This record gives sequence, structure tokens and C-alpha cells, in this order.
Amino acid sequence: MTTFEVYLSIGSVTGAIAVSFYVRHVVRTAGRDRPRNPEALRRFVEKAEQFSTVRDALRDEGATRTERSQE
Repeated sequence: MTTFEVYLSIGSVTGAIAVSFYVRHVVRTAGRDRPRNPEALRRFVEKAEQFSTVRDALRDEGATRTERSQE
């Protein structure tokens, strides 16, 4: 075997091991209930409200521009 073939074999085995650990992780964590953390939920809701406010402001600005262009 050439040096390239040896490195290719080592890389393939290493990749297979890495993929096996990743699949194991996905199988273990799939279908779990979400963690119950009221503080994290409160922060998430606050951030979502901020983004919806920004989105609404941008939507209103876009409507204003459309109205101006139609005049």
C-alpha cells in the first residue's frame, strides 16, 4: 500500500467513528421533551416580541413607501 492509501484508510476509519458518535448523539437526543426553564422561556418571549416590533415597523415603512410612490 502506498502512503496515500494508508492515509485514506486512516481518514475513512476516523470519519466512520465520528459519524457513529454523531448518530448516537442524535438518537439519544431526538424526541426529548424540551427543558423546562421558565427564565429562559421569558427571555425568549421578550426577544420574540422585540423582533415582531421591528418587523411591524419595517412593514409599516414599506407600506408608506408604496403609498408615496403611487401618489
